[in-house]
Amino acid sequence: MPGLAAAGWLAGADLGFGFEPGVEHRLVLEAMATRPVSSVLTFSGFIAAALPGFDNPGLARYGLVVEARRARFGLELGLAHEEWSSWTAGENRALLLLSARPARSWTCAVGAAWRVPVFGRTYHSPFVWRADAAELNLAYRLSWRFLSTGRLSAAAYLANTDRSSFRNPQQLPLGLVVNYEASRWTVCARLGTGIKGLSSALFSPAELDAHLGVERGF
Repeated sequence: MPGLAAAGWLAGADLGFGFEPGVEHRLVLEAMATRPVSSVLTFSGFIAAALPGFDNPGLARYGLVVEARRARFGLELGLAHEEWSSWTAGENRALLLLSARPARSWTCAVGAAWRVPVFGRTYHSPFVWRADAAELNLAYRLSWRFLSTGRLSAAAYLANTDRSSFRNPQQLPLGLVVNYEASRWTVCARLGTGIKGLSSALFSPAELDAHLGVERGF
């Protein structure tokens, strides 16, 4: 997150539109907050709701993230619950990532996600952590900041997990992030897609993921 004050909160809101052909189109409003409790340890939380008029309206996801960082290395642990009301389906996730910043403009992380599907009457529950269809998946992030001038910065990413969501690793989720800092506010825009595969050197896009949000330090 850009603009995190050395001592204090960082809070923000994000409006995201996700579209996957033949699966779902969803407009989600998300609120998040981050608090450093020491020079090493940071806590974050998020909650999101899917807006009416699109697929699966209602509560979308919520979770907590704890991150320990020392110099160029970090360890991140996240717990999240995500759900789709119209399908009476949900997912509980535990995420563990090891991260590094090998160069000033590059960040990378790799780890694992434990994903537990929940259905029917229990799809609301964040306490179901065992299921026959539970999966252990690879989790990764790779980001390259190719522009940093004044208040404007831009980065390209290849990542199947962010603060609050997770994509199947085989979809190769990639995109661009642009941040503009204005006083204590930061405007954040993100545009991404997921590549299902490559055939004859042509991309086969799987989805569209577009976000616009603001963040502010307190």
